[in-house]
This record gives sequence, structure tokens and C-alpha cells, in this order.
Amino acid sequence: MARLSTDLLFVYGTLRPGCSHPMSRWLAERATYLGRARMAGRLYRLGSYPGVVQCESGVWVTGDVFHLTKAMKTLDKLDRYEGCSRGQSLNPLFVRREVEIFPEDQESLIAWVYLYNRNVSRFPLIPGGDFLALPGLARARQVDR
Repeated sequence: MARLSTDLLFVYGTLRPGCSHPMSRWLAERATYLGRARMAGRLYRLGSYPGVVQCESGVWVTGDVFHLTKAMKTLDKLDRYEGCSRGQSLNPLFVRREVEIFPEDQESLIAWVYLYNRNVSRFPLIPGGDFLALPGLARARQVDR
């Protein structure tokens, strides 16, 4: 079985701790929470969930980092949730990529993240890059895709 290059996952939306979505709880039961972090990117409100697009540093997205104990199995299920597992779509909404993240009070790390894979021109930018800072949206609403 092939080894993954990293067993870290950066989450910025419905998978974050504090979000009411069932997949947030599912992830928390299968991974170790390491703390808050940020990545260079722009966060867009795609409806009731966000999407991130990488960009040059200076614009940041706030999220959380998890260590995946059974990384391949966990990522396989998350790939299905995000709609980017093999055979699901030729043009998925999200793609999983390795990015540089910056945990609080630590050096940078490489982690998996689900990047938005479509045009964002019609979606509003989330000010401050923090999905959980939106009033009531992340905690109060259960999100379905």
C-alpha cells in the first residue's frame, strides 16, 4: 500500500470543530486535534459552506489542523464527502492538495486541504478568512451538499 506524504489535514469550513455538521463530529472522532492554523488563500461563501482558493501570502484563511491516525481510510471518506474521489466527477467542486500551513506558534507544516476547483467570481469573499466568524452560520446550521 502506498504511503501518504503527510498525515495532517487543514480544515476551514464545515469540518472545523464547533461546526454543527455531522462530518465535523465524524472527523473529531477519528483524528487528533492539533490546534488552529492558517494558510495563504481567499475564502469564499459558496452558500451554506465555504471554499478556499490558494493565493500569495498576505491574505489568510483561518482553520484547524488534525493529525489523521488512519490517514488513507479517513481521506478516502472525506474525498467522497467533498465529491472528489476517483470516479465521482471529471470536474469536482473540490480537489485535495498539499499546502503549506502555519500553526500558531510553530514553524510551517505541509497538510492536506480541500481547495475549491471552480470559478469564484460570483461568490462573496468571507471577510477575515474565518468561516466560524460568520454570525451563526457555521454553528447553527447543518450543511448538506
